[in-house]
Amino acid sequence: MVLGSLLLLVGITEISLQFVVPILYRPRVTRVDPVLGWYHNPSVSVAGELEGYAFRVSYNAHGYRVPEHSLTNKSGRPRVVILGDSFVEGSEVDDRDVFTYHLQQDMPGVEFINLGVYGYSTAQELCFLVWTAVLCGSSYEAEPE
Repeated sequence: MVLGSLLLLVGITEISLQFVVPILYRPRVTRVDPVLGWYHNPSVSVAGELEGYAFRVSYNAHGYRVPEHSLTNKSGRPRVVILGDSFVEGSEVDDRDVFTYHLQQDMPGVEFINLGVYGYSTAQELCFLVWTAVLCGSSYEAEPE
């Protein structure tokens, strides 16, 4: 009886993991990161369809949502960096339907950079912002309390 229950539990766990892990980690789109937990793979584009809505989710050479942005501000335009989780990233939203795309279209004099990553907490977003600032040649210093 105990062995049967144990085998049933292992079977249910295995089946559950087969469905949960791909949804949670999206192996085609993300990779494991030792500091942040996970991050988008660069230069990836994936098509999908949910509830009759077809979409394409694309990431640029740095793993941010498209369009392509250089790490340094060569255009001289003001930059607005938007952090967040799946709502900012536009998880399962087409590249041309993400709100940062529309902001860019409405305000071409400003460069909008979407740094959203699904599932990120505030702490991960802060680490990601600092990491990105270092890559861009900026310095980040926390205000003393």
